[in-house]
Amino acid sequence: MYAQSNRVQGNQLNDKFVGFEGELYLKTEETLNKFCSTRDLFSFLLDPEYRKQDKEIYMHDMPKSPWQAPQDSHFIDARQTWYVVGSSQTGPGARR
Repeated sequence: MYAQSNRVQGNQLNDKFVGFEGELYLKTEETLNKFCSTRDLFSFLLDPEYRKQDKEIYMHDMPKSPWQAPQDSHFIDARQTWYVVGSSQTGPGARR
């Protein structure tokens, strides 16, 4: 069984959004790391301390999951998905 760690880098979570946007496992630990936004997940992955340590990376498949409440049954391999930049949709870490 994996432990769980919530990683948030400078985000204030918006109560309107529940659930996480991304999850990853590292080669060096058995903790499931959860991220509230795509930006935080990639910031973590690109940090020199964690580079090349990713084992599995998952993102919510948003076309299949309700935007207001992403469902964990709709996680997909983050290496196989498309990413959108500049969308008008507001994510969990949105600042008001």
